[in-house]
Amino acid sequence: MNTIGSATYYSSASRYGRIEKNDTKSSDAYATSQLPGDGSKSLGAGDNPSGLSTVTLKLQGKLVSLHVFDLSNAKPMNISALPQDQYNEFMEAKKQLIETSMSSLENEYSTHEDPDLSNYAGLKPYAHVVIAGNVVATVDNQGVVTSDDALGKRLRNMLAGLDGVSGPDFAQKIAEQIANFVGGRIQKAGTAITQRQFNSLPPIPETRVTVDHVGMKADPRYAQIESWKQDYTRYEDRRVKYLTQMIN
Repeated sequence: MNTIGSATYYSSASRYGRIEKNDTKSSDAYATSQLPGDGSKSLGAGDNPSGLSTVTLKLQGKLVSLHVFDLSNAKPMNISALPQDQYNEFMEAKKQLIETSMSSLENEYSTHEDPDLSNYAGLKPYAHVVIAGNVVATVDNQGVVTSDDALGKRLRNMLAGLDGVSGPDFAQKIAEQIANFVGGRIQKAGTAITQRQFNSLPPIPETRVTVDHVGMKADPRYAQIESWKQDYTRYEDRRVKYLTQMIN
């Protein structure tokens, strides 16, 4: 059957450890930052920011880039006092870590319920292409073609060049092209609708996603992510205070 129509990663590390220093608050200093299973090393106090490396992950079909800092030889630093570019890099890395980890964790505790589309008129057959009494292809009211694999491969390139708006008018155009191509005839389906009816249909229902928030919040990783959020807020607050002091 051929239809022609118009991995989860959880990063639990890259956390910033704390080092006590006489004139630096422990939660505003960091010494280590490493992604699990990744030997990449990166930025330390006084290092050139060009040493910043990037790890690209595929999350739910999307590419996400995380910055990795090598702090193997890092000295304690006051994050609030970082040059603006280094501070921005640090905060962006922290933000991406939080967002990526939370999205991945939430996905683990989510169930997906597909909508019942059995009675949705827009997806029902518009026409069949018939040869010697046998249906070789079916076009639905959207203009999506279903056929066997062999014919589908032959039709793919031909139909790729067709322009049109999704709906019965486009479906008719596609059916005619297929019939001419295979030497068949068009047999209108009893479920065919008009373009006007198609345009009046409600949107196709989306998949319903339910998150088990109780279970997710009981997961130790949730507490870790929440602590990263608190760190992030502290860094922001202390940055504001530091800049205010510099101005005054």
